[in-house]
Amino acid sequence: MITGASKDQLEAMSAEDKQRQLTTFLFIQSQPLDVVKKAVKVARENRAAFDDDYLLPFELDLPVTAMFETMTQLEKGLASIEAAQVEVQQRPGGGKKEATPPPN
Repeated sequence: MITGASKDQLEAMSAEDKQRQLTTFLFIQSQPLDVVKKAVKVARENRAAFDDDYLLPFELDLPVTAMFETMTQLEKGLASIEAAQVEVQQRPGGGKKEATPPPN
């Protein structure tokens, strides 16, 4: 979801892990930058302290509909991103040749 996990990894994630990712995403997007910087520092040193000191209080203040709205918006955004992605393929027999400009 947020971390860029593959579909297989997402399917293997527990509902609790998915909720934690969503809550963390909402926290990062909605809090003042100085609070996020402090929270990241705490999370690097002690993930449980981050959850207790930052994530849990934030999550308890979230409206009940916030998670559903976030999931809906992310799914719409991800569908648009997937539809817009293209895979660039090398020309058959092409190496790193310089492209020849068309004649004038």
